[in-house]
Formats: sequence, structure tokens, C-alpha cells
Amino acid sequence: MDEQIRNPLLDRIWYLPVSYKDNLIKENWNSIYSEGAIPSQRWDKIDWEIAERGPYIFLSRAPITFAHSILVVPRPHQSKSVDEATFFRWSAYLIERALYIFNIAFGVKKIHTSADYRILAEKTLSNGEYIKTLILKANANEDLNTIYKVHLLPYFKSHDIDCQQRFLALHRSVDLGEQKGGLLGWIGQREDQVDKYEVEDFLRTNPDEEISDLATKELALNLRSLYWENHKTKDT
Repeated sequence: MDEQIRNPLLDRIWYLPVSYKDNLIKENWNSIYSEGAIPSQRWDKIDWEIAERGPYIFLSRAPITFAHSILVVPRPHQSKSVDEATFFRWSAYLIERALYIFNIAFGVKKIHTSADYRILAEKTLSNGEYIKTLILKANANEDLNTIYKVHLLPYFKSHDIDCQQRFLALHRSVDLGEQKGGLLGWIGQREDQVDKYEVEDFLRTNPDEEISDLATKELALNLRSLYWENHKTKDT
């Protein structure tokens, strides 16, 4: 029998619960996830059918900004339905942890300036100081009966400048000084650009492949390592 093909998304995941005995995870997913942990040091052995049953965070294949990540929280298998407010509460717990890692990765270590990620930084127009992370509860491909998704977009000085310039250009007839605005419009414009790359330019010719030149596998490994280093005492 041929060896099962490994889901390439696994290599872009940078968060999986280190232990399903974690209090909140156990509260939400009960005995299904009380059997043990997915060992981070054996990431290549992780099975997708197991991974997708719990919450995870992965790097977008068509990122709007550097390290654009997507948090996925599935409905627990034993639950027939989960209301949106509950999904939001579970997500907030994991978003807090992601923001902590982003602050270390981009605010302290400034990994977005590394030569290893030069192409990714260029394609996502990401450089300069890390300012904040944009948290977007917006996804065209989501069935709230089964899953909840949140986009996490690290936002850098270059994005802030680009956003302001776009806003001022759209309102040239008014003297706005240094006033800022148009953030959602800027995000929409960026999404149009990456969608064109993903849908028209890339998927048309390589529908079953990953975008290798963006070094998302390497970046996921980096973020994963930072997570384990900085949450060991919390999650074990």
C-alpha cells in the first residue's frame, strides 16, 4: 500500500495544544482530548486527522502581511452545535497566546528583518517596527455549525505608512493633515492583490503545490519553537 501523502498544511501550523489536559481545552473538549499531548519534537509524525480535531493556528498560504495566521477552532465532536459567543470565548484564549508570541517574534527578536524571510517580507510589504496585530473575524469559507476562524495579521510600520498614504490620496480635496483612516479599505486592497497571486497566477498552474519561496515552513518552525520556549510552564 502506498504511504499516505502528508497534508502540507501541517508544516504551516505553528500552534497545537501541547497538552490536551490543559484546563480550558479539557473543559471545552472534555475526554476526547484528555488522552495526552502531541509532542512538538515529533512534528513530522503528527497525523492530520488528529490535528484537525482540536484548535490550531497556521500560516496563510497567501499572506496579506508577514506571518498572516489563521486560528481554527472546530466544534467539539461530542457537541451538536456551538453558539458564536462560545466560539469567540474559546478563540480569545488562544488569540492572547498568539499575540504574546508575535510580540516576542516581531517586537523583540524582529525576525521579519531576517534574510531568511526576505522574499516573504517583500511580497507582504512588511518592514519596520511591529505596531500591533489586526484581528479579523471574517472568512468567506466557514460553516459556523462546524468551525470558527479568526485571521491574525501582524501590522508593521510600512503598512501603517501605506495605509495612511492610500487614505490621503482618496481624499485629496480635503486637508487632512496627519489624520489616519481607511484601514479596512487597505486590507481589502491587500486581499485583492494576494487573491490574484493565489487564484489567478499560482493555483491556475500549480493547484496541488505549496508556495515554497515564501519560506512559510521555516517561519512556522520558528514561531513553533518560540511558542514552546515561552509557554512551557503554562501548557504542561
